[in-house]
Amino acid sequence: MRKECCIAWSKGFLVGAIGMDSAGDEIEIIAQSYMENSPLLIYCDFVKDMSVVTTRKTRLIDTSGRQLFRIDTERKHELDAGAQIKIAGTISKYVPLVDAIVISDYNKGLIT
Repeated sequence: MRKECCIAWSKGFLVGAIGMDSAGDEIEIIAQSYMENSPLLIYCDFVKDMSVVTTRKTRLIDTSGRQLFRIDTERKHELDAGAQIKIAGTISKYVPLVDAIVISDYNKGLIT
């Protein structure tokens, strides 16, 4: 979810699939901290599933703070049926609360 959406529409709900792994745990911690400390109203609701391996993005930053390159460690695959049902249910509960829904999975298998 891009911050611009939340500024324009005042609140946003980020729904995604993460793995039951250390990277997924890190994402939950970061998201919780962001929700507690950000002036933007962004709510995160992650579906944790054994079939998912959470993507890791490692950035090499130079001394001036510029990103030189990024290494992504990921496994691209379709979610299993159980995870798909969980995601659909999670998205469905937000439908009455929003004016628009933006869906993107960067061709990673969330949308099948």
